[in-house]
Amino acid sequence: MFETDETLIRRILQGKDREAGELLVERHYKRIYKEIYLKTSAEELAKDLTPEAFLQILKNLYLYDSKNASF
Repeated sequence: MFETDETLIRRILQGKDREAGELLVERHYKRIYKEIYLKTSAEELAKDLTPEAFLQILKNLYLYDSKNASF
């Protein structure tokens, strides 16, 4: 069953659901990596920064508002 980003985010925020977090990261990893790579033009740096970006995203997920932006 496909779950929307909003559903996964809700699961994470309600119970610190690790599986939902993993699904969300897996779903968006390539896109975030690509954005970082385009900004840095450095493959290794982008590989290092992408997991760090997701840590910050997940840490601040409570600030996310789907009415203002898509994930």
